[in-house]
Amino acid sequence: MATLFVRGRAERHVRGRLVQEVHVGDRDVSLELPGLTFGEALRTRQFWGIALGLGMVGVVIIGLQVHLVPMMTDRGLSNDQAGQLLVIFGLASLVGRVGGGLIIDRVHGSVVGPIVMLAPIVGMFFLEPPFSTAALAVAFIGVAFGVEGDLLALLITRYLGMRSFGEIIGPVQAMFILGSAVGPLLLGLGYDQLGSYDPVIPVLMGILVVGAVLIATLGRYVYPAVDGFDRLAARDELAAAEVLSDLSERREAPSRPSRPRAQADL
Repeated sequence: MATLFVRGRAERHVRGRLVQEVHVGDRDVSLELPGLTFGEALRTRQFWGIALGLGMVGVVIIGLQVHLVPMMTDRGLSNDQAGQLLVIFGLASLVGRVGGGLIIDRVHGSVVGPIVMLAPIVGMFFLEPPFSTAALAVAFIGVAFGVEGDLLALLITRYLGMRSFGEIIGPVQAMFILGSAVGPLLLGLGYDQLGSYDPVIPVLMGILVVGAVLIATLGRYVYPAVDGFDRLAARDELAAAEVLSDLSERREAPSRPSRPRAQADL
């Protein structure tokens, strides 16, 4: 089913080798997507800001999710009520994922990111009985988590580009997963050592503040969206490739190694 929604780019092949550049008229047009290589991305503060910032989200949100039922039963809710909170969290995350896509298309990621990363702090203040109050708090945290899920790919494409998107998103996603493993451990150790989740909550809030600062200081988009690009690409892939080639030439001062070429019959 997925292949029905995939549209190929203006890539060509010469003797089985992927062509990265074509000659159109009197100029060379790159068919590579704009962006940094994985090695170049590793040397940028944006890569580490995104990886660490979203990794800290994983520490807090997944930690809360795993310990939500014992935390809320410890605070006076019944087992059934605490279990229902997990359902609310999941549904709210779904709403946040859909709504987040609409929001980040219209609002800068370094603005949306810190807001949704700090939003769970508000929810944590209200994770208390009665059930209705706890449900609203969990829904608030869940919506924020859903929006944060959309931020990962957006921030990578806007700050590091699409040239090596697959290589870059892997380690960043791994950082988030690593944080997701640390979070439950942190809350569990805190409860075992201190006899309550309450002393750990301020630590989680502090982690979110640090993560929000990292995302807020990423700066302006390096690879912003191009108005009308999707419509152009739908009509003429090669013309769209020319637009991307122009953008790459403006941003990439260092010369690239020579690439395989093909003549375009235009």
